[in-house]
Amino acid sequence: RFAHILKSSGIGYKDAVVNTVPNSLERLVTDIGIILAGAAPVNAMPALISGEIFFSTARRSEAKAIVVYPVKEKVIWEQKNPLQPSGFESFVVDYRSEQAPKMMKAILISRKTEWQCEHIATVPHFLEFLGTLSEEQQFIESQIVPSDVGYYHTTTGTTGMQKIVPRLHSSLLKVAAMVGQMAPCRLPILFVTLNLGWNSGFPFMFFHFGSICVMIDDIDLRNNGLKRKDVAIYWHAIDVESIPFAHLSPTEIDGMARVNKTAVFPDRQPRKLAFVVTGGLPIKESTVSSALESVCDSIVVFYGMTETGVVSYNVVSKAEQYREGECGRLYRGVQGRITDDAGNILPADKIGNIEFKTEAVFDGFLNNVEKTKEAFTPDGWLITADLGFFKPDGTLTVLCRRDDVILHGSVLIYPTAIESVLRKCPGVQEVVVVPVPDKLKHQNICACVIRAHGETFSEDDLKGSMDKMLAFPRNVEIQTPQHVVFMESFPLVQHTKINRKLLSQIAAESIARS
Repeated sequence: RFAHILKSSGIGYKDAVVNTVPNSLERLVTDIGIILAGAAPVNAMPALISGEIFFSTARRSEAKAIVVYPVKEKVIWEQKNPLQPSGFESFVVDYRSEQAPKMMKAILISRKTEWQCEHIATVPHFLEFLGTLSEEQQFIESQIVPSDVGYYHTTTGTTGMQKIVPRLHSSLLKVAAMVGQMAPCRLPILFVTLNLGWNSGFPFMFFHFGSICVMIDDIDLRNNGLKRKDVAIYWHAIDVESIPFAHLSPTEIDGMARVNKTAVFPDRQPRKLAFVVTGGLPIKESTVSSALESVCDSIVVFYGMTETGVVSYNVVSKAEQYREGECGRLYRGVQGRITDDAGNILPADKIGNIEFKTEAVFDGFLNNVEKTKEAFTPDGWLITADLGFFKPDGTLTVLCRRDDVILHGSVLIYPTAIESVLRKCPGVQEVVVVPVPDKLKHQNICACVIRAHGETFSEDDLKGSMDKMLAFPRNVEIQTPQHVVFMESFPLVQHTKINRKLLSQIAAESIARS
């Protein structure tokens, strides 16, 4: 029915539609409706943070429409652009902007909240309105073929502008089949916390297994004054729906492990999940240990990216089996190699650039020839911008992003190596090591630290603890940080992944003030 609305509004086969609606039934309906209309959704949820990023995404995708859930907070697309009713009881409005010349329509999604009733009173309740449409007011585009674009995923944009990754219908199903290999059995129901629209949050298990994917309604959370960081909500949802499996971010696993379950369930102790799937960044030993202790019986650590889908995974059921960053062996059909900066292939146990070839790898960034060229080697291997190594048995270990490496004088410092030591220091709940500017060494080492509840140790206390741990043997690549900045929380991308670039800026500003 939503596809019918799009078609009637002049939006259809091979068009692009920017979808900014947060996780909700409305987001699911609009995404699928866009696909059924023969168009492709463009992920842009974080784009409302920055007008520059939003309009860059809209221009590159040549999007003809934007789907939005209007709220009290000012949003980019409204600025200096009066919206004119176009049809469907003001459901669809005309929208023009010089910064997005192909844009024609804005589609307003409403739940008839008090604010929406006052400011967009003529816009009907979205789901109730769809329920009033007749069987004749339905549409599925029959021209769609496997080589058509099914979805425009976007990169997180933490290193600059978001890049757009077109995914064909055929490649979406290939990635779904690879994701499905991580499951030990057919999954009847799965709890997923990641955002629809991102590659990691796309409901691959639904398309591969027909699994029911249970998600948190972010609109409902907002309307009730709740936030995603209150992970006790996750435990409640898992318990109510009797869910045995979940896809969680490492940050969420850490949060769920710290939840006082007695406060959430005063009369009983909820059972652990059978297994949890996680990835997106090097997974800490402490995350795996705490997960197996109180969250799940087994944890699946995978490695992948928007441009490749999942390429490897590691099933862990005992904490002592795991070492930080271990992502298991590559999928069948995936080729991987480690190279130095000259492009020479490195042997096992040597750290270098991680590169892949796989049939699920993307063809290039949309309308961005320069970035596409930078993403591949001359002989066609994808450059991941991650550093790591293969063990002799073929197991892949991912250390960090190449940009996260600290150039301390003539020494390359890998943050994860220092972080793993600092996490063992008394009273440390979480730590992230970032580079900060230094006049003599180019970059110096800064530890951003969240202290455990009730802890009051000082910078000197933490440095003293690390010095004792590193007394012997001493490794030039693992050094006690020059600076320590204490924080209450870390900035996140998609509420899941630590924004190291922003954290480095915050740390540098804090040091400059001290």
